[in-house]
Amino acid sequence: MGEIAYLADVSMLTTLSTDEAMETLAQRFEALGIAWGEVKANEKGTLFAVPASEDVHWLRSLPALSLVEEKKIEGRASGGVTDLVVGEILGEGGMGVVRSALQVPLHREVAVKRLRVEKNSRAEILSLLREAWVTGMLEHPNIVPVYALGRDAEDRPIFVMKRIGGVPWQDLMFSPEHPYRIQDKRSSLLWNLDVLMQVCRSVHFAHSKGILHRDIKPSNVMIGEFGEVYLLDWGIALALSPHPSLPLPLAAEVARLEGTPAYMAPEMAAVHGERIGVQTDVYLLGGVLHEILTGKPPHQGPTLLAVLADAMISAPHTYASDIPESLVAICHRAMNADPAARFESVEAFRCAIADFLQQKNSIDLTEEAKKELQDLQEKMESEKEKTDLRSLFFRLGELRFGFHQALHLWPENRDAAEGLRACMVLTCQVMIADAYLEAAEQLFREIEQPPESLRAALEALREQKEQQEKHRRRLELDTDSTVGRRTRRFIVTVMAIFFIPFWLSFGQTFALFSFQYTTYFSLAVGEIVFFGAFSVWARDTMTRNAINRRVLLAIWLFVLSGTLWFVYAWFFRLPMEQTLAVHLLLQSSIFGVLALLTDLALLWSVGVGALCFVGVMLWPRWVYEWMALSLGAGLLQAAYVWKPKGPLSRIEQFLERWRAYFSC
Repeated sequence: MGEIAYLADVSMLTTLSTDEAMETLAQRFEALGIAWGEVKANEKGTLFAVPASEDVHWLRSLPALSLVEEKKIEGRASGGVTDLVVGEILGEGGMGVVRSALQVPLHREVAVKRLRVEKNSRAEILSLLREAWVTGMLEHPNIVPVYALGRDAEDRPIFVMKRIGGVPWQDLMFSPEHPYRIQDKRSSLLWNLDVLMQVCRSVHFAHSKGILHRDIKPSNVMIGEFGEVYLLDWGIALALSPHPSLPLPLAAEVARLEGTPAYMAPEMAAVHGERIGVQTDVYLLGGVLHEILTGKPPHQGPTLLAVLADAMISAPHTYASDIPESLVAICHRAMNADPAARFESVEAFRCAIADFLQQKNSIDLTEEAKKELQDLQEKMESEKEKTDLRSLFFRLGELRFGFHQALHLWPENRDAAEGLRACMVLTCQVMIADAYLEAAEQLFREIEQPPESLRAALEALREQKEQQEKHRRRLELDTDSTVGRRTRRFIVTVMAIFFIPFWLSFGQTFALFSFQYTTYFSLAVGEIVFFGAFSVWARDTMTRNAINRRVLLAIWLFVLSGTLWFVYAWFFRLPMEQTLAVHLLLQSSIFGVLALLTDLALLWSVGVGALCFVGVMLWPRWVYEWMALSLGAGLLQAAYVWKPKGPLSRIEQFLERWRAYFSC
């Protein structure tokens, strides 16, 4: 009995060799009185023991159910009560048969499960009854509902349940081309993990009701055509605590070898009832996860005893390098030889898988976003001249969203954090290239430890923007007609007051003086002195912006060009009327240039000047009147255009009211 002592220390199980474990188990079974002849297996490989003393007195208390074969219903005498009309066989195994049926009182299609004719032992009857009791007690979406339990005319148990169609999970696990799976685009790993999580929910619910399944494996899970998942075969279920109305054996009192050896937990293989509990089903679920990852059950061996020995040892498995480490860790923990080291509940196991799926989704999003980011960077390097910055900015926004989603699913995803940082740096570079200073500065503040090159590029853009802003303000100032408006109006008003009477004094209207070349030369000297003094006095205002500088230039152009022209005319002894006509045309041209460079409202005075030139050609004797009219029109128009903006005078208010009245 020395080998049996090994079983008292769970930590020593993994140190046993297969031969030592087999010898230990043989002695353990002998001590428990387990005879191999009493251990039987059903069609799915589940071991169940023939009870030595239990009877089936519960069977006699069940109501009798009237069954009629569908093919015999026409010949049945009227007046009899029929509960079920039994039809075709839906499935059968080594112990039971499931047939379709019509539940007559409710007019609904159901499934009826009975034992095979040759199966009539106490163990087989109890297995069917327990399955019906447990399944009927557990109302859950992933557990087939039981409608009725009774006995047939031969006093054989029969239970009526919901009719479900489907395929065993083991037939779909690695068959993505199956019609039930072909529309599902997920990988086999993700699809199987989804099924496993639904199975976990049903097992967790059973645990909440104090029931252990003990035979969780893919062949005991049915997958419906529309994705329904049902955990079946509760025939060897155990109670965690006594149920007054549910005659199930207690887990702590187990002394028989039951379960599927390829998936058994160590405490099941060694028949240690005191260790069987919630963590036992956790182990079985871990075994199913192992099969999902490797394609085979966790325990192997040439003989039944060798498989049981492998289950009892439960040494950690080695997995392929392409299997995610987090899943391997889940599997190792769930299948630990020590129940206390496993997940504390099935829900904890399910949540660990859910966390992995979130992490996997996060990893997949990260990998996809990183690949697109790398492709984008390569495209930017190869097509620098053709890059559409706005399109790049839009794509980078999508990638940033992808990295953010990955971090939302798994905040500890370092690759996603690094990818987000790289994406933000590249986005900031694109913003800088497209001169989005404010957006670039805001994004730069969000980047953790930004590169110095990015900081330098942002500083260069900031300086560029400052220079552009200075230039914009300078342009705005240069084109601001309000600057120096009063000074300009003052000088043109003074010129109008002087030149209009000056030219009229020589005309036919007044004929006060006679105009000679020396007269104009004296005028030119006076103009030079006056405008020179004005230029010095108003230099700050008249040089402050481009408009004022152009006006000052036009004034000096008016003085100098007129003077030079009169010098030319005097030298070549040109007639005075011809000299004055050209001078009139010259001053009109200067007004035209000034209008184009400062304010187009001055252009109408050019038209007046052109008419005056025509008048000089037609009526030369009135040349001085034409000169006064041309120059006066231009100067007075400028004085009106350049009047200061302020409250309207009374006359202007009167005219504005009449204008508004007639415009209505």
